[in-house]
Amino acid sequence: MAICTGLLLVGGVLCVAGAQVPNGVPAGTVLVLWGAGFFLLRERSVRRQLAPYLVGERKVTVTMTDTEYRTQGPDRSTSRTWTTFRSVSRVGGFWMLRVSPQLAMGLPVAALDEQQTAAFLTLLREKGLDRTASGRRAEDRAA
Repeated sequence: MAICTGLLLVGGVLCVAGAQVPNGVPAGTVLVLWGAGFFLLRERSVRRQLAPYLVGERKVTVTMTDTEYRTQGPDRSTSRTWTTFRSVSRVGGFWMLRVSPQLAMGLPVAALDEQQTAAFLTLLREKGLDRTASGRRAEDRAA
């Protein structure tokens, strides 16, 4: 994400400055297109990884405690402590529990009812993992 943002910002600055490469194409336009392309490729990769889980009916049990996040499904079970996660944010119809810039676990938003979502967000704030819009606003107010 940092690469995409960096390319978009530098490209935008070069577009405003009017910098051009030797063949007359604005250098900023090239960087903006690369930034958008990297973003789209990343999104496509995430969607491909999640595709098998979006087809048909699947029953997965998610258990969240103060110390860990556990899933139990028909083909696999996973358990991770909350300290494993760097952040949690909402991306489309999923909560993305980010382990590293390249690795994340997805939890469908629809898997939690309103009360469970509120408890989940409270837990994320307590753990310092909430990167949702409401979490950022709460951090901004605290600062």
